[in-house]
Parts: sequence; structure tokens; C-alpha cells
Amino acid sequence: MSLRHLLRSQRVLQQQRPWVRPAPFKQQLLKPASLRRPFHTTRPQQSPLIPLPAMIISALKTGKLVSLVSFSSKTSLTLLPHTLYNQKTRTYMKFLAGIPVIGLSLLVLVGLDQAPNTGRLRLIFLTEAEELERVQMEVDQIVDSQFGLVAPRDNEYVQWLQTIVDNISAVAIDDVRDPVRQYDPEQKKKFDVDVVCDASTLNAMCAGERILVYDLMVHYMGYDTNRMAVILSHEIAHSIQRHFVEQHGMASLMFMLGDMTRGVFWIATEWLGPYINQKINEVISTFITMETQTTYNRVLEKEADLVGLKLLAKAGYDPTIAIEVWEHMANLDKKDIKTNTTVVPSEPKKSFENLDLGVQEFLSQLLDSWFGSTHPPSEERIAYMRQHMDEAVELYQQALQVNGHPKEYIFENQVQQNASNDMNEGQEQGKQSKSWYKSLYGMFWGGSDPVETTTPAPAAALP
Repeated sequence: MSLRHLLRSQRVLQQQRPWVRPAPFKQQLLKPASLRRPFHTTRPQQSPLIPLPAMIISALKTGKLVSLVSFSSKTSLTLLPHTLYNQKTRTYMKFLAGIPVIGLSLLVLVGLDQAPNTGRLRLIFLTEAEELERVQMEVDQIVDSQFGLVAPRDNEYVQWLQTIVDNISAVAIDDVRDPVRQYDPEQKKKFDVDVVCDASTLNAMCAGERILVYDLMVHYMGYDTNRMAVILSHEIAHSIQRHFVEQHGMASLMFMLGDMTRGVFWIATEWLGPYINQKINEVISTFITMETQTTYNRVLEKEADLVGLKLLAKAGYDPTIAIEVWEHMANLDKKDIKTNTTVVPSEPKKSFENLDLGVQEFLSQLLDSWFGSTHPPSEERIAYMRQHMDEAVELYQQALQVNGHPKEYIFENQVQQNASNDMNEGQEQGKQSKSWYKSLYGMFWGGSDPVETTTPAPAAALP
């Protein structure tokens, strides 16, 4: 290639336009102003995919996990003392000691839950299907034990209580912290009411979708709709807060801690023999049972009181009646009449059955002094209800403005009485109209009533 040709090629390359990287976006200046899209931020959207850890935790939240962790912990703690004095089993000893710790941590991680309406942290280990199955079994046992005493559901008093429950359950579909709105009765939560007529039990309870009310409670409330609404809203609050299954979760965790405590004591008390160790186990089990049935149950009762108070107000019932009800209950406490409205039925303490009456009374007073009652004292209930009464009254006023008064059940005798009153009122109005017509006729015409003919008095006999 000649030198002249190389110089000519260089000159052509220098005259070419340099290469420029194309712009990533087209210029919008060529578009009319009306077609330009204004700048805006895109609203973030949540991914519809459930994270894998949440799926695993949800799958593990079952009563079977509690049984598995409890069995593995008991087994490991039973084998642990036999590895303490053998140098060759140090690794095995660490493995056995770590099983209860890992199991307890797993239970806390899986069971951690947030209570609706309050946001309180708690432990839940049963699915809703397992809860429904256990609740159904518990209630069926109570109903079967009261065979022949359960009123039919077409009874007027059962229908009356069911109407109150339906009014409250219609608002129970929302969080009690949400504002009042118009509620659809067709979308209410389902609750079935049964009345037990034993004339000796002052009690009411709710678990799952079943509500049991004893006739003595209705009688003591004076067959008053507003008072019974206070009791029923409290029981419905127990159900929507899932207190039945929460007690089960707390008891499971406490018994796990009890197993670990017994395992630690077993290392030091193995030489005492089986009898002493059995008594230690009984003491620990009794402590756990009393702690869950008294101290922890009072926390649940207070939550049910406050949630039930707002349910009562949003349903259109006067919340100030709650103060009247618990003052009524306080009078019972002063008269030493024992009352009980627990989430689950409390059974008699079987360990006290064979003891003398004086010993039973002493143990009962001793346990009450240590653990307290299963319910807050009525005076304490009245105090914290007064603290939340202003908010409840405001909800009540809003409910009346939005939804009006709650639906009332009309008894058959009330219908007959109303019909009789209407008939008597009509007759009275007829008499009043008739009297007014007579006076008007006499005023203008000076005669007697043309409708009624008067019989003249007989003339005196002539002499």
C-alpha cells in the first residue's frame, strides 16, 4: 500500500463524526405539553408471597409441637445425670443439656402471638381447628353432665339471651379500637347460647362459639336486658380474645419450665428415692396449676372486662350499667357468696376431697393468700372500668347516632299484654269520645245523647 493511500485514509477517519453513546431515554421535548406524563412516585406494593420463615412457623404452631418438645426434654433430662461422671460422654452430655433449651426457645419463637383488640403479647400453641375441637369437647362434657337441665333453644328466655348475643356479636367482627360504623347483622360472629336450669349455680362462661348461662345468674340480674348484656359482652370478649387457648399456651410453657426444674433437681435429689422426688414433682405441678389458674387468669379477666365494655357500648347498650352490675357483685363478695365466670369451667380440687373441713378451709385461705382469686376483686374492677368509662360512653353515643338502639326481643306475654293494653286503650278512647260527644250535644241542643236513650224514672203513685 502506497504512502499516499495511507495519508488519504487517515484524513477520511479524522473527518468522520465521533461516536457518541445513545441517550437512555428519548427526549420528551418533541411531545406536546398535553401528552407529557408528570413525574410521580410509584406506590410500593407488598409482595403476595409469604416469607419462608413465616410459613415454617405457621406450620409448627400446633399442639403436637408442644408434646414433641415436652417428650424430648423429659427424655434428655432423664439421661443427663448418667453422663456427668464419664469423661467420654462430655459431647453427649452437652447435646442432652441443649435439647430442653432449644425446645423452650422454639416454643417461645413459634408460640409468640399478639392479642387482638389490645396488642398484648402472649403465647398461642393451638390452631383454630384444634381449639374448636377441644372447646367442643369441653362444652359437651358440661352439657352431658347437666343432662335434663339444659333448656331447649326455642325457649323464650334462651331466644331473649340469643338476641342480646347477636347484637353484640355483630360489632365483634371489628377491632374495638375501630370507629363505630353501620354493621350488617348477616356478617356477625356466630355464638350459640344454652341455659342450664339448676337453680344453684351463679355462673356464665364462653369458649369458642358456645355460651353457657346458668339460670341463677339471669335471676340475680333481675331478668334485665342491659345487665345481662354486660355479662354476655364479657363472655364474648373471652372468646374473641381466644383466652381458652391462651391459658393452654401459658400452662404448656410453665410445665416445660417445670420439667426443666425437675430435671435439674433430679441430679441432686436422685439419692432421695422415688417417693421424695414424686412429692417434689407434685409441689411443682401444683404451683404451676395455681399460677395459671389464678394470677394469669386475672390478667385475662381484666382484658375481657375492658374489651367487653367497648363491645357493650358499640352494640348500643349503656356502658354505665357495667358499674351497677359489678357493684351488685361486690355485694355478693361481702356476703361471702362465691361467684365464678371463668373462661373454662373450674373443677373441684380433688386433692382436698378426703381432707377434714377445717384443713380444707385452712388450705383454701393459704392458697388465696399466696395466689389470690381467679378474678379481680369487684372493687378493683369498678375502679379500672371507671377509668375507661368516658371512652365507652363516647362510643355508646356514636353507636346510637349511627345504628340506633339495639334490637329487642319481645316475649309472648308482652305481645298479649300489649294487645290487651291496646284494646283497653281503644275502649277508653271510645268512652272519652262518647263523653265529649254527649257534652257537645247537650251544649248546643240542650237534649240528651241521641245515641243512648235514658229510661225515665217511674212516676209517683197518685193518691
